[in-house]
Amino acid sequence: MLFIDIPENMGHEIKDLNELIQTISICKEELENVSKYYLGQAIDSFFSAIQSANKIDKRKRPRDNAREWANYFPTTLRKEIKDKVARALLARIEINYDTDEKFFNSISNLLLGKNIEQWDDSTIPEFYRKIHTVVNSVEETALNFAEGFEDDEITNKISLLAKNRISNMYSKLVNIVGKDLAGSIIGDIVSEREESYGDVANDNDAGCA
Repeated sequence: MLFIDIPENMGHEIKDLNELIQTISICKEELENVSKYYLGQAIDSFFSAIQSANKIDKRKRPRDNAREWANYFPTTLRKEIKDKVARALLARIEINYDTDEKFFNSISNLLLGKNIEQWDDSTIPEFYRKIHTVVNSVEETALNFAEGFEDDEITNKISLLAKNRISNMYSKLVNIVGKDLAGSIIGDIVSEREESYGDVANDNDAGCA
């Protein structure tokens, strides 16, 4: 009755109700496909943001990969994060969502103030920028805070974070200049750092003398 009365009251005759229902179904399916596309873009952006520190296992649910990344940052360390949005991101990752769609709607609302269903093409780069900024804020705070911190849980997790970031950067360097030159560059960096730390150690020894 709804599909008949409303059109007739507006001066339009519905001759084929089945055709109308089919058209509505097609429109609904197209809208659902658009939403799935934007959800995929949100997932890709998030993976891009955390992959330098955390290896992505695409056999797992995206929200499980997100939780593995968040596990790098114990409660003691999270208290040092000044950025409220960054702290909120870690808190939302810990919530058990029924679906990835609900999880990413929560993250989208945090960063953009709207659900993924409300996205358009201009939203994709905006979400990409914001998720990268927030993730980088969390990781940099963790790396800076962990320096000289005497807590095995924190140092072990953050050292793994640093290792994975270095490994990721090395892979990118190999792709840019090739394996041999990349190895040479890393060797130069190690030598420079050894000399630098050696100078510091010598200065400390001289001061003690």
